[in-house]
Amino acid sequence: MNNKIVKYLFLLLLFSSNLYSQNFTASVERNQLTVGETFQVSFSLSNAEGKEFKAPSFKGFSVLSGPNTSQSFQWGTGGSSRTVTYSYILRADMEGKFTIEPASITVDGKRINSNSITITVVKGSESEKQKSSEAGSLEAQANELIRKNLFIKLSLSKQSVYQGESLVATYKLYVTPTLAGQFNISNISYPNLGGFWTQDLIELKNLQYSREVVDGVAYQTAELKKTLLIPQQTGSLNVDAMSVDFVVRLAVQGKKRSRDPFDIFDDPFFRQSYQDFNFKASSSSGTVSVKPLPPNQPVEFRGGVGQMQMKAWLDKTTVRANESTTLKVQISGTGNLKLLEPFNLNLPNDLDVYDPKTVDNVSVSAAGMSGNKTFEYYLVPRHQGEFRIDPIEFAYFDLSKKAYVTLRSEPLVLRAEKGSETGTVPMISGVNKEDVKYLGQDIRHIKLKDFNLRKKDDNFFGSAAFYGLAAAPLVLFFAFIFIQRRNEKLQGNLALLKTRKAVSLAKKRLSLAKKLLTKNMEEQFFEEISRALWGYLSDRLSIPIADLTKDSAAKILNERNVEQEAIDKILNTIEYCEFARFAPSNEKISLADVYKNAEESIVELEGKLR
Repeated sequence: MNNKIVKYLFLLLLFSSNLYSQNFTASVERNQLTVGETFQVSFSLSNAEGKEFKAPSFKGFSVLSGPNTSQSFQWGTGGSSRTVTYSYILRADMEGKFTIEPASITVDGKRINSNSITITVVKGSESEKQKSSEAGSLEAQANELIRKNLFIKLSLSKQSVYQGESLVATYKLYVTPTLAGQFNISNISYPNLGGFWTQDLIELKNLQYSREVVDGVAYQTAELKKTLLIPQQTGSLNVDAMSVDFVVRLAVQGKKRSRDPFDIFDDPFFRQSYQDFNFKASSSSGTVSVKPLPPNQPVEFRGGVGQMQMKAWLDKTTVRANESTTLKVQISGTGNLKLLEPFNLNLPNDLDVYDPKTVDNVSVSAAGMSGNKTFEYYLVPRHQGEFRIDPIEFAYFDLSKKAYVTLRSEPLVLRAEKGSETGTVPMISGVNKEDVKYLGQDIRHIKLKDFNLRKKDDNFFGSAAFYGLAAAPLVLFFAFIFIQRRNEKLQGNLALLKTRKAVSLAKKRLSLAKKLLTKNMEEQFFEEISRALWGYLSDRLSIPIADLTKDSAAKILNERNVEQEAIDKILNTIEYCEFARFAPSNEKISLADVYKNAEESIVELEGKLR
């Protein structure tokens, strides 16, 4: 029995060893070489995180370059795979049969080895030997020269953060004046930043150089990639290395006048020709320790991390029944504002609420995120009365206090006056708004007015009403099919639906602005005019309001052959409203003229855009 257990354990150990070795393999371009010939040997680790890579001795070969680290990713129907490769450029120095011993690496705390490779080196002709030796020597010296004068470094603004706290990863190129201006970038292998929410802070178009001294050596430095990172999970997260392929042009001597074959000091006597050399530079990788947020999170915690404030308000506290108002909840400050989601509000049953609109006014920089994010909820009271909105609560983790902070708004009250509702709906405690709609329909009242009696021999069969009712189902069926197809077409084309409703929505907002005009409420008037014009352009041009600007609107209107005078009229009206709200001046236009310009602008554009 004990022997069987030992055998099973031995087989399991053997299977595990084979599994690891299959994940870490060595390969060469070819295993038949001539003396002086160069070749590449690669050690590849698949689908695993490795540490402490150790190369073999490469006995019988000269190392011209390495280790060069690269990563590759593959996606397929069966999932994704990741491979890290450590490569060396070697030169065969003597004939014979040589073995490249296994390399080793640590995976999950265990040291594993790659396979060994046997290389056969034969004697080549004298011309091939001399050519290969010179080429290999030249390539090796070029690689060594470039390596000392050009490299990439990764720097992390923070090594330890909380989950949701931001940091910045910067990949910077360092190059000495010796090689400045003598290279081009041929390919970039960007790092995989899994586990982080990311946003790039710079675009790699034209490198912006600055001078930096490192260990007494002056370098020209340029940021290749700068990214804001927000960890989405806890633990030790890797920030992968970034690799860049360069083509470096060096001046090579035509005649052997010194031991150094490179003339890079602008001496015309020695500089005879130029040669391009391929060089791969890789930064180191980094590790960020991500701490979990403290336990016992408040119920109102929504993932916010930073220093934040909250305010909530109604844009109109008094409306008519079945007219809308907007409840705005704004979170401002610094932190992971872009990651915040809308609130689930606890509202009275007779107050309809629609899906919120998010207004993102957040800027992203090396200091993190700052600004504000506003959630706008459209509310519609279905009957007259007073509606109390309970205080809105929002909790976040304060980085300066290292504790949770709960913010609480003031309670809000919405008053609805009698509007377009049909009759007065009685308020009954404990009944939701769906029940109220049917109240009063289950009792048949006594008829008090005169009514007609039908003669006994007056038959309904064969009358006009009979034939009308007989044909009604068929007519209603075709009408239903027509309306259903029309609605499906409109709902399938949101842009067309918004376009058709653009004018009606703008008229409603202008109607409200006119009421504000009569009450001489300037600030609310300008706000409503601005909303009407922006909303009309957004719906009519099929551009989300968050992406709509004056320049983009003018460009599309020009493309649709709208006259410049009409474009200027609506944009100038919008601009005047915004200045009147936020930066009032002494030059004022009457409110009536502003209203007239807004109304005429919509009419003119509608005529041009049909």
